[in-house]
Amino acid sequence: MFYNMISLKTLKLSDNLDTSNVKNMSYVFAYCSEIKELNTFLFKTKNVEDMSGMFLGCSSLKYLNISHFVTDKVLDMSRMFEGCSLPSSIDISNFITINVKNMTGMFANCDSLNRLDLSHFIIENVENMAGIFFHCENLKYLDVSRFDTSKVTDMKKMFAYLEHIRDLDVSNFKTQKVTNMASSFKECLYPPELNLNNFKTENLKNMSHMFENCNYLYYAEFGGFKTQKVTDMSYKFKGLRYIDYIDVSSFDTKEVVNMSSMFEDCNIRILSTSNFNTSKVMDMSNMFRDDYDLASLDVSNFNIKKAV
Repeated sequence: MFYNMISLKTLKLSDNLDTSNVKNMSYVFAYCSEIKELNTFLFKTKNVEDMSGMFLGCSSLKYLNISHFVTDKVLDMSRMFEGCSLPSSIDISNFITINVKNMTGMFANCDSLNRLDLSHFIIENVENMAGIFFHCENLKYLDVSRFDTSKVTDMKKMFAYLEHIRDLDVSNFKTQKVTNMASSFKECLYPPELNLNNFKTENLKNMSHMFENCNYLYYAEFGGFKTQKVTDMSYKFKGLRYIDYIDVSSFDTKEVVNMSSMFEDCNIRILSTSNFNTSKVMDMSNMFRDDYDLASLDVSNFNIKKAV
């Protein structure tokens, strides 16, 4: 309705704007990049099913009151707040998300957010969470401890570039249906510990960049990962500076075609890759580059016939 009104600075809404029967509000304010205040109190959302991109690119927004939104019928919240200059915290405690299936990029690039409490979110039907918190670089508090992710298939870039998060509890995540975790924790600089013991990865195909440059991570369990379907492990552990041992002894790599920079620039002292099946690997470039502390490495079993 107001899509791409890039010069709009003020917007007056009246009672005549009856939205009580509206089902689709996708991108309604998207790219209203000059508007600083949105009072949506008159919006009736009880029948809305699609809120995707609703406030996308509202990069000057300083005030947004959506505490009255009724969301129990909403199926799509993807990119809803992406690129918004939201206040440091936003009240969405009223959101009912039980029917939502898509949360892709919901809060992506919300640079000003520093607190987000989603402990009340019921997401048991969500299938896509790719990039939901991508590049929320000033976010310091995030509660996802109660997330039911049992239907999620895509977690690509989910927590990527959360540069100030110090505590991230994903211990209850159900990941048995996830096929893509590429860059899921990339550049999460400060969480010292990740509890991944409950991660079920038997359907995972893409692990590339998964923990790349998690610079201060000093403890994480990788040994329980099932990797029999994974095709891409490139950059997976690149830049892990505080972990001196990575347990990959149980990794099944028979389907992997890309291992480039997998362990590059790590401070690991112990690494066992003797079990690796590399018969399908086409790219091993920089796989162990700049691993200065690694004194012993057995690659005698490596098959590099397809590597270029």
